[in-house]
Amino acid sequence: MFIGSNFVAAIRHGNDSGYLRESDRLQDCPNGIKPAPAFALNLVLDLVVDQFRPVIESVQDRFQSLES
Repeated sequence: MFIGSNFVAAIRHGNDSGYLRESDRLQDCPNGIKPAPAFALNLVLDLVVDQFRPVIESVQDRFQSLES
């Protein structure tokens, strides 16, 4: 991921429509407000964290089964 004063560039692998949803959120800002790169970075990082949720839950379930 690269961030500059006027841009955020995220390199991804595979076909994930989540980035399109976040891109739409950036373009649909009310009253013509242009979002700052920090806002775009926050959206991308939030998406990445959300995508790891199933992995974390799976590992957590595995640890619980090992403990019992």
